[in-house]
Amino acid sequence: MLVALGFAGTLVILRPGGGQFSGWALVWPALQLLANTAYQILSSRMAGKERPLTTQIYTSLVALSLSCMALPWVWQLPDSAALWLAAIAMGAGSAVGHLMLLKAYEKAEPATITPFLYSQIPCALLAGWLVYGHIPDQWAVLGMVVIALCGAASAWLSVREGK
Repeated sequence: MLVALGFAGTLVILRPGGGQFSGWALVWPALQLLANTAYQILSSRMAGKERPLTTQIYTSLVALSLSCMALPWVWQLPDSAALWLAAIAMGAGSAVGHLMLLKAYEKAEPATITPFLYSQIPCALLAGWLVYGHIPDQWAVLGMVVIALCGAASAWLSVREGK
């Protein structure tokens, strides 16, 4: 039920049926969902079996390899030092964040860590406002709240059942 409600929150954000919405609009988010889910499962399963730095290197190499396959069709060379700096900062921040997540999986159960992953939502909102000047409307905020509450409730139920 919580997964269905979380999906409903996603639909509130996307609002399918609008003039700019098409079925293809769900392809990339669905692929991102699959990739992120695979990463989270792999990361939590590797905790305690492999050093976090080793896992970070392997997952980064896989992501780099998969990303490079699209380069011939989508790559555009950044034309300013600011874009290069932003790309390097994003990569470094991502690497540090993933390494910290791997360290967290080493110390705690995934159900304990999951609620903290929802801190990405306000960070993305802040970045969207600072970088693009975008402020989500009330429907998008409602959808985000529904998704976060469903995820937190799911984590809470998992911890409760584990006791």
